[in-house]
Amino acid sequence: GILREPLNCLKRADIILLNKANLIDKDAAAGIADEVLKFAVGAEIFTSEYVPVSLTETDTLRQADIKHISRKRVCAAASVGDNESFFKMLSDLGAVVALKLSFADHHKYTAADARTIVNSAKKNDCDLIVTTPKDWIRLREQFKEGVPVDPEILLLNCAIKVNNEEKFFKRIYSLFDR
Repeated sequence: GILREPLNCLKRADIILLNKANLIDKDAAAGIADEVLKFAVGAEIFTSEYVPVSLTETDTLRQADIKHISRKRVCAAASVGDNESFFKMLSDLGAVVALKLSFADHHKYTAADARTIVNSAKKNDCDLIVTTPKDWIRLREQFKEGVPVDPEILLLNCAIKVNNEEKFFKRIYSLFDR
């Protein structure tokens, strides 16, 4: 993560994994790689992507096809480290992100927040509310307090795909043979 520890700690790294490569500009990614290599001399750099794989219906916990949100007016609510990347994923899936509700990372949702999300979604004629599984863990309790779930709330489930995965794992395994 960005600055979870000082940059000079990168000198210990044999491998660098740049995450969310599909959600940033290629020139920006190259600039990040160049900067990282100033500290992690000799490290090998790989990239990974967050790939949307399915949706979960919060009322039934059934999986829904990712295409379900295509062309739907969506209220997107998130409190992850990079909310904009979440919003971009929804747009890339064809959702019309009519409303972006961005909360600070690890936000502790209140019943007032839940009401704001629902009321804002209705006010903006949204067909769906979409959030992350991480957010839903903290948000679902607020809906048990009597906040109506309308419109429907879906969770966007993602997987991490390492680019050049075979080479990545060969490199990791080679470090055990030292």
